[in-house]
Amino acid sequence: MTPFSKWTLGSITTDNPLPVQLASFTSRIVPEGIQLNWTTASEINNLGFEIWRAELPDSSYQLVSDYTYNEALRGAGNQNQETNYSYVDEQVQNGKSYYYILVDVDFNNNKTRHGPLEVRYDVPSLANTFRLGQNYPNPFNGYTKIPIFLNSSDLLDGSQMSLKVYDVLGREIRNLPINQLTPGANEFLWDGTDNLGNPVASGQYIYRFDFDEMSQSRRLILVR
Repeated sequence: MTPFSKWTLGSITTDNPLPVQLASFTSRIVPEGIQLNWTTASEINNLGFEIWRAELPDSSYQLVSDYTYNEALRGAGNQNQETNYSYVDEQVQNGKSYYYILVDVDFNNNKTRHGPLEVRYDVPSLANTFRLGQNYPNPFNGYTKIPIFLNSSDLLDGSQMSLKVYDVLGREIRNLPINQLTPGANEFLWDGTDNLGNPVASGQYIYRFDFDEMSQSRRLILVR
């Protein structure tokens, strides 16, 4: 993924009219993270959207998600009425500010940029219990990071925790070691290998975090 340098609202083409007429681009804080919401007034040959993020206004932007992997970011093509879209960025930390750029892409791969939109992620307290976040990057080739968010009360002595990767048939592929957990965000790496150190095949896998008698799971995609 190639990072963007600093840039502002506008189009990289001189074509008119713009492929997307943006009516609004807003955000709100939700339990899962930062939810970005935008509404298009009309769309012409709109293939889809890209979400880019930076932690400082003058730093490079990194691609967070796009229409090629996320169906929710696919455009309506040609549309002359309002269409609503949303995306939740779960890879955020409490007390930090983030800057988002929305990019629309037309059928000829012309791109128009909207933003940046500044959002500060502030929540009164951490969640009442753990939360398993979406891995990133996803799909991945090489390494991917699996985030787990914990409350201080989760770290009581005697709690039983495990983080495992399974194939779609439910067979255990990898048991990832868990140690040095702290309140807030914790990240664990998976390199796409099984418990014997052998690379696994491309495809969908399920990772599951078990905490005492509770568990949460999500899907990830490995591409070789």
